Amino acid sequence: MNSVAICAYASEMEVICLEVNDTHLHVVLRGDFPLRFKSKLKRRITTWEKRKESLPHGGFFLACDGIMTREELLRKIIYTFRNCLDFFNGAPWEYRWGVGNLYFANRANEGTPLRELSLRERYRILACRHELPLEWKISNDGLILPSSYIDAGKVERMFGSVRAFLAFLFVRREDEAYMKQQFSKNYLEQRRIEDMRQHANKISHDRFGHALKVVPLESRLEIGAVMLKNGFATRCESFAKALYLTKEDVARLL
Repeated sequence: MNSVAICAYASEMEVICLEVNDTHLHVVLRGDFPLRFKSKLKRRITTWEKRKESLPHGGFFLACDGIMTREELLRKIIYTFRNCLDFFNGAPWEYRWGVGNLYFANRANEGTPLRELSLRERYRILACRHELPLEWKISNDGLILPSSYIDAGKVERMFGSVRAFLAFLFVRREDEAYMKQQFSKNYLEQRRIEDMRQHANKISHDRFGHALKVVPLESRLEIGAVMLKNGFATRCESFAKALYLTKEDVARLL
């Protein structure tokens, strides 16, 4: 929870909604630097888990999916808000590791402002050297309260009224199943891209002594040709993205 808040602030991204559970998390963000946020969050959580020696097999993977319409935005806010229902025996607004009772509610003025803590205390609690807003508040056990970094009023204005929010909250079962399918599809596709990029990076280091991203176009095309020869068959668009090529570049290899 704290890592999402810290990395979003450091990346100039605004958290709209979030939910964290034992195996994965969902975050809805607004801003121009989602890949920066993704990189910072992955690095921070991976470092934290390695320190505790609890990183799951295969590491920590983040998919990043753009939101195109207002309708999609509202549905993904609700999907994230409701996600705890899969495992939590209670209402979404009672789940601690999400936004809780933040939208369309009387928000309690609780917590301790960061300004009341010394720099040493802030670092000990948050493990962060980044300067965070001093008006942010934390709970007694060190949780940055979501009300500090989520503009609940803005989210409420997106829905327009509590009636509309409740209408979205009680989504149809088939709509929720479709959302889960889409998340799974996007996750698998981005995982394939990352796996291909890792393989391409290894070839690049072996052949050219540099990371894939910095070698010239002709070298990347050579790497692509090697991978296609070795049976890397996938969507042209995904293959191009993994190797920092255009679809037209990949077409030259086919």
